[in-house]
Amino acid sequence: MLDYAANCVLYWPVEFIKQRFEETCHERGSEPGMVVGEFIGLSGTPENDGAIARFWELVETNLRAGKIRLIFAADEIPSELRRVVEFLNEQMNPAEVLAIEIRQYVGMGVRTLVPSVIGSSKRVTTAAGRTSVQWDRELFVNTLRERRGSEAVAVATNILEWSPMHCPKLWWGEGRIDGSCFVGVAQEGVNYYPFAMWTYGRIEMQFQWLRQRSVAQELLEGLASRLNRVQGVVIPPDALTRRPAFDMSLLKERQSSSVFFDAIEWFIEQIKPQQSRSIGNNAQR
Repeated sequence: MLDYAANCVLYWPVEFIKQRFEETCHERGSEPGMVVGEFIGLSGTPENDGAIARFWELVETNLRAGKIRLIFAADEIPSELRRVVEFLNEQMNPAEVLAIEIRQYVGMGVRTLVPSVIGSSKRVTTAAGRTSVQWDRELFVNTLRERRGSEAVAVATNILEWSPMHCPKLWWGEGRIDGSCFVGVAQEGVNYYPFAMWTYGRIEMQFQWLRQRSVAQELLEGLASRLNRVQGVVIPPDALTRRPAFDMSLLKERQSSSVFFDAIEWFIEQIKPQQSRSIGNNAQR
């Protein structure tokens, strides 16, 4: 189960999940937009296309953040598995681990299924019952200040002031405990988020997700090479399949932040459509 969960995010990008969902709907004679609309409490009419798109973006965000629920379902949950589930569910966040034991009772021509949930102790229930938080700039900055101080806030503020001209697409997370801000651009209907900031004071590079956007290996290598020019940042070659992170404090100096911004701007330029890049190069000439 853990191996499956660890790899489903890598091998099940949201585009694949959406495609399989739509294929299943068509096989059953259903309209995908109507099914999603009903699920989120809306009709599948065109005016609700934005809400449906938001649903799939939320699916992608949850996968990216590892916000998933693992459920073991069986007619009997062994005591060993029960202890493992309870331990993991208390330790893991934002992922949840539960087991559902479905006892079957048969008699007098009647079959009764009685489910019981394992792993929902009082401590776990309290954590799992918290509502998600829709982070925004104000909440993110205030929380970052409380956890990491004014130095980290200065770095985050510098990035947020730089982003409108270079990476104008911001995606604020919905983590219950840790806030996030994914910084990127949209190119031909595809979102590219090179990095994210977290309220615990780390900047996380999104190499794993860029690979799923079919970004070429050489571009990822070029980006990593440029980021490694920031003093204190070390991104080894094997990290290009993951999401390596480094402390925000490494960008507190102007020279370091300039090197970081140059690396991101170089990457954004490389993923622009060839036509746009040609126009931009001609304009510079």
